[in-house]
Amino acid sequence: MLRVVFDTVIFVRGRLNPKSRCGRILAQHRDEYRLFVSPEVLAEYLEVLHRPELMAKSERIAGLDMRTTLGIFRQAEVVEPAQIEPISRDPADDKFLALAAAAGADYLVTEDRTCWS
Repeated sequence: MLRVVFDTVIFVRGRLNPKSRCGRILAQHRDEYRLFVSPEVLAEYLEVLHRPELMAKSERIAGLDMRTTLGIFRQAEVVEPAQIEPISRDPADDKFLALAAAAGADYLVTEDRTCWS
């Protein structure tokens, strides 16, 4: 089974639109991977999903089945990286890189073309 980390954009887009490319990766292929998260990543997922400006723009947020989202979180394996090194061009991405390394992830799924400098 593949070991994966999703960045926030991939996770949120996947939850908002299950028919999108991100949604298909998140839902249709869930039997092919094991999702890894950290407390920091979980907090960011939830913070973004509950942003007022996102909720105001998208009716899908209002109709989002939080039970499904919580089910995804329950099935994920939580890993706490020992240390988060500042290696990314965007310091907000360091937590994903540290998580992927600590989890021994096969893939860090992101739309960023480069995550590190």
